Amino acid sequence: RRAPRLAGSMILVVHAASQIVLLRPLLVTDETAAYRTPSPALAYLDPGERVAHGCPLSFACDLGRPGTYPDLRMSWIERRGWLELFPFAGVQHGLRYVYNTSPEGLDTVLVFAGGRALRELDDASALRLLAASAVDVVLIGRAVDPAARELVRLRARLPSIGGELWIYEIREPAEEVRLAVRVRSGDTRRVLVEILHPDFDPVRDVFLPGREAAVETAAGGEAIVRSESWEALRVATSSRGATLLVSGRAWLPLYRATVDGAPARTLQANMGQLAVPVPAGEHEVEIWVDRRPFHAALAVALAGAVGLVAIALAGGARGHAHGSPCQTPEPVGESVGSAGRRATGSV
Repeated sequence: RRAPRLAGSMILVVHAASQIVLLRPLLVTDETAAYRTPSPALAYLDPGERVAHGCPLSFACDLGRPGTYPDLRMSWIERRGWLELFPFAGVQHGLRYVYNTSPEGLDTVLVFAGGRALRELDDASALRLLAASAVDVVLIGRAVDPAARELVRLRARLPSIGGELWIYEIREPAEEVRLAVRVRSGDTRRVLVEILHPDFDPVRDVFLPGREAAVETAAGGEAIVRSESWEALRVATSSRGATLLVSGRAWLPLYRATVDGAPARTLQANMGQLAVPVPAGEHEVEIWVDRRPFHAALAVALAGAVGLVAIALAGGARGHAHGSPCQTPEPVGESVGSAGRRATGSV
């Protein structure tokens, strides 16, 4: 009662300390030596290449096969991920991963569907899907099936924890940015069927889901990346007619685009890739992440926090002005009754 703020703070400190002490045995820890040595696989990959790793996608890789690891500690999976360049390790070296969906579920349905499809497809179909998704290199835990070997070239075969790492280069992937030569469209449910069709050329063709079924011949042309960062892309295009600029990036609703400074639409192409319609001629296309909604939400959150502090300070000031709320005045009725009894006794 005398120091409620201090008591409340001490309760929080004791609670946090107890959580650290009691729950620490449940936290997976490991020695750092296994993570300080760069992965040997980096010698066979170029910075900036677009990579698909089979293990997180459950494609040609098994993370939990009995007897794979020396013992049952979960740290072996972390070590394997670091050695084999799982996405959490490879991005630190400039590699970019396709179908590396966020755990918060922020990616589109098509991106999730593409990643899910890789679990069910045979090797040849999976590699065709990855080629259409502008993947340069695929890392898997075994050799590809003989029927699919013409689609890839083996770069390296490396020992790993409990197995091997096979690094394959896809022979004819789609360019990271390209102008479509043939634009197919149709029902969203047919997107995988269209991409895996033998007539679909991942270098020249693109499929737009959620539209009336049609096949249109576009102008094609040249697309040159002028600058690129994690959240922005600037491309110079040149074409004889209207066409579609297709990027290897995954489409998200927070992407914005302009063509020569004028706002342009962003579309989903193939399995959730980002596309922008461009007219004939030479143009400058800019794509970036719009952070204005985040900044507005942050400003509202900060204003709310400031408001709460102001309310707390104002409440404390009023409490001091009117005295301590813990002091209870003596009831008036009891004082009057006592005074009456004292007066009666004196008579």
